[in-house]
Amino acid sequence: MTLHDRTESEWDELLAAPSEPEPTIKLDAVLRRAILDRSTRAIRRRRRVRRFAWVAALAACYVAGLASAQFGRGSMGVTAGLPGNNNVRASAAGSAVASDPSKPANYVRIVREPVQEIAASRPACKPPSRFERLRRISDEYLYQRGDVTTAIHYYRKALAVATDAELAIATDTDSWLLIALKQERLQERNDENRST
Repeated sequence: MTLHDRTESEWDELLAAPSEPEPTIKLDAVLRRAILDRSTRAIRRRRRVRRFAWVAALAACYVAGLASAQFGRGSMGVTAGLPGNNNVRASAAGSAVASDPSKPANYVRIVREPVQEIAASRPACKPPSRFERLRRISDEYLYQRGDVTTAIHYYRKALAVATDAELAIATDTDSWLLIALKQERLQERNDENRST
């Protein structure tokens, strides 16, 4: 038996086209309806589960937010006996648990109180004078914004409220414009003193 031998009947059967089409599978209406109902129920069930999961997640987030707000709200002044640190205070939060001192609190939060020694060791800062505030504003207009006219306006206001010590020229802090205006103001004062 060779490949090109057409006398063989086996080859003819294998190579021959089917004489009639294969019968198509026809589903009856009952079977189609049963498949549709099962798939519809599965889709609806998945949708409900997904929706329930979203609602459960949102409810859990809401409850967690309420719980964190409740725990952060309360604080009792229970002193903790921590060795070597007298400036630490423990605060227990909770409504019924923390209100009864005989029962242990459900948790303890450590809170640092301000230390008096640190506050006492800081040098007392006196607020800047009006002259100093106006000088800083003028310096900002002069150096950062480049507005000489507004800087002159505020420098003159500062010089109007300046004391004798503030009118003294300080080359390390005064700008060139303020030095010129101070010299002008000192010259005016000298002229007034001569005329009287």
